[in-house]
Amino acid sequence: VRARIRRAKVDWYSQGYTEIEEFGRKHDMFNLIKKVKEVTGFQKRKAMNSSVDGSDEIISDPEEQLILWKEYVERLFADDRQKNHGLMDSTTGPSITKSEVEKDIDRAKNKKSTVLDELLKKH
Repeated sequence: VRARIRRAKVDWYSQGYTEIEEFGRKHDMFNLIKKVKEVTGFQKRKAMNSSVDGSDEIISDPEEQLILWKEYVERLFADDRQKNHGLMDSTTGPSITKSEVEKDIDRAKNKKSTVLDELLKKH
């Protein structure tokens, strides 16, 4: 019985390899990849609908999973640094005058954004 099982297995693999070679000769990549997955036993993993918390308990309730993920992300991005890094606020500084804007518009390349230039010159 074992010899027949072994022989059937060898025949099955041989037939699979022959089909793979044939798909390769035909440049049929879709069926080639499909057959390789079939022969090698590759299967997609099923998505897990549960999570495990810190005490190794399985959580399958979606609301509890959201809480678990929120805690995980908070721990992942926890930061003890100060909020103020000594950088100045980017909104402070000298104001831009209307004459500076008009001068830059006049210096801009021709035919780049004529509608915008005319709108800015009117205001």
